[in-house]
Amino acid sequence: MAAHHPQHPVIIMRTSLSGVALSLGAFGAGVLTSSAQIVTQWNFNSVTPDANNSTGSVLASFGSGAAAAIGGVTTAFAAGSPRDLAASDNTAWSLSGWPAQGTASGTAGAVFMASTAGFSLPIQVSFDLRQTATASERFQLQATADGTTFANVAGGMGSFGTVGNNTATSFDSGGLFVNTAASGSQAFVQSVTYTFVAGSAYEDNANFGFRVVSVFEGMQYDAAGANSNYGTSGNLRIDMVTVSTGGVPVPEPATSAALLGLVAMAAVLVRRRTWQRRGKASQS
Repeated sequence: MAAHHPQHPVIIMRTSLSGVALSLGAFGAGVLTSSAQIVTQWNFNSVTPDANNSTGSVLASFGSGAAAAIGGVTTAFAAGSPRDLAASDNTAWSLSGWPAQGTASGTAGAVFMASTAGFSLPIQVSFDLRQTATASERFQLQATADGTTFANVAGGMGSFGTVGNNTATSFDSGGLFVNTAASGSQAFVQSVTYTFVAGSAYEDNANFGFRVVSVFEGMQYDAAGANSNYGTSGNLRIDMVTVSTGGVPVPEPATSAALLGLVAMAAVLVRRRTWQRRGKASQS
């Protein structure tokens, strides 16, 4: 019987630690892990649906954030992207009144501010864009880590989904969107998506924001329509603007302390159970 004594602590410890691991796993699963999730989203639909897509709202439809037009463009609301499944109130944000030919490149468009505080791993932004034939064919994605200074994005991954009847559509790692719109019946390019590199300054950042601005090639704006001339009254619609993350919420200090407390408590219980079994074994 004495030959079996050394095995008792090992068996007990394994069993106890397994139970502790399951307990910590159950606790942590609700606090530390999550799948890819939306941080903030704008669908521009009216807060109270009114079956009218000429009215809408720039308030975030999910999460919190702020949206604003910049560079002197004017705004309105119009029919939204097919990707918005709203039954009767599908609305997009419409921008017009762009800079004159060859001027103010990279200054006019829409800006979106959304805190990513508490979220780690790569940040992703996505939106749907629709240009009329006389709008600029080129728009640049820029981002800020301090809430003030914006710069062209770089190093990430650009992609897009459905292009409708658009042609020559591209969106690269530098955040430059280029699209040739049909001369009539313009369509949204859906799911224009940019994923920032892992470890960027935009993660867990209360001052994160991005903007989509018109830019020109060389000294001239190119019209989105292949057979059209650029015009300041050209129209850009933007819809389903989304900030998301595939990361894990950063635990609050209280949560971290609670986890450490559980670990410490588990260690004490395991040690106590081990010595109790050793004492019983020595008496047998």
